[in-house]
Amino acid sequence: MKDQNEKKPEKKGAGWKMTWTFFVYAAALLCFVGAGVFFGISAAMSEEKDFSPVLQCAAGVLLLHLPFIFERLLKIAIPKFMKAVFYVFLVGSILCGTVLTFFYTVPHWDDIMHFISGTLAGLFGYVLLKHVFRGREEVLSPLFAAFFAVCFAMLVGSVWEIYEYAADGLAGLNMQRFMTREGVALVGRGALYDTMKDIIVDFCGALLSGVLTFFHRKKAK
Repeated sequence: MKDQNEKKPEKKGAGWKMTWTFFVYAAALLCFVGAGVFFGISAAMSEEKDFSPVLQCAAGVLLLHLPFIFERLLKIAIPKFMKAVFYVFLVGSILCGTVLTFFYTVPHWDDIMHFISGTLAGLFGYVLLKHVFRGREEVLSPLFAAFFAVCFAMLVGSVWEIYEYAADGLAGLNMQRFMTREGVALVGRGALYDTMKDIIVDFCGALLSGVLTFFHRKKAK
């Protein structure tokens, strides 16, 4: 008989995966905290007293913990690679895009963020689907899983555009880029351009998540 106290062999690379994922999380957290402190001191010493970058960095810190909330409260296992990409995405969209104004100064930065978010949303939809069908995942066909991933990503993208529209109307923001940086309102197709471009890029990211989901289910079969 085998000794009951004998340790089971660890999966190759398991410790390394946890280490590098935590490193990405810690690096993202350090970026948000460091930027928040810097902009907080700068705002306190300036006449404008604009603390909005500090609030945005604080929101980034809170959003960094979304994967932990899903795993702890909803018992949903999120792949480590997805979590790492999510951390990088938060830094790219909130810190670089909004706080450091990359959305305005770096060409196609908004497109890159929307493509990543569309892909991440679709893959998360697949994770949710597997969670619902846990224990009987063999009934999930690759085509259905891929279709669900694409639809879930587009749902998330649509809800985000609704949020941007509401925020622009209620808070006087310009999230949908219907005005220039100088405050000049765009008209016609120009006013719709940013929203439609975001939806199209989201769809491209959703399609990628659908392809990845299809081949993952195909391999699992």
